[in-house]
Amino acid sequence: MEFLESAIILGGTSGLGREIAKRLLSMKIRPIIMGRSVLRCQNDSELDGCAFVHVDLTKVNQWAPNVLHGIMRHGPPVTQVYWVAGVVQHKPFHQLLPDEMNELLTTHVSGPMVVLNHIYNELVEAGRPIKLITIASTSTFRFRSAEELYCPAKAFKANWAVQMMGRLQEDLPGSTSTLIMPGGMKTPFWLGEEVDISAFMDPGIIAGIVLSHALVDPEEDQHRVHGFLPIVINRSWLGDPIITYELPALEWPRPL
Repeated sequence: MEFLESAIILGGTSGLGREIAKRLLSMKIRPIIMGRSVLRCQNDSELDGCAFVHVDLTKVNQWAPNVLHGIMRHGPPVTQVYWVAGVVQHKPFHQLLPDEMNELLTTHVSGPMVVLNHIYNELVEAGRPIKLITIASTSTFRFRSAEELYCPAKAFKANWAVQMMGRLQEDLPGSTSTLIMPGGMKTPFWLGEEVDISAFMDPGIIAGIVLSHALVDPEEDQHRVHGFLPIVINRSWLGDPIITYELPALEWPRPL
């Protein structure tokens, strides 16, 4: 398959990231999937045509960016970056061990910042406008039990997407930043958790929503302001997506 452009997906080995990659392939956009499970994905026939870069976000001090830089410089130009990676909080805050807290925070915050910093510097050097898509969660603004680290980590992602719009306007004029805050989806994210996901949303449908908004011409998008677009995707009791265009305030605490 001949590709004219590429898209980096940080956390595209399963779930929503994998569904985004599949749809990009159908659009003849080459996905560059980054994650710690990429060896498994290389045998996934539905991801045939993707490039793969191994990175463990909990050990970015051991990551050598040379492979990624080679792919970016010698393949179709990177026009899109998707930040999808995440892990679940398994226990209430007071039960978390230091290593468990470190894994969550390095996967959600410090690890991606190191990798995205490398990617961004490459993109600035190339000098082309890009589309930045940050996948957060409705946990960004919700008050929830036993998500005392997970919710703030998602809020960090949302704030970063906002702040990066200003950076993009200065460094790469014509770029856009899209913040996606979806509710629960039927993905491997929940494996091993005692959570009923029967009414959660289909990640394939959410991937379609993400791309239909992120890739549209910004001048034709009435909801995008100064290049920035926030999208909340709640779910109905049947698991159907309900889309609103807003940047919600934090919920107030309430009895659980």
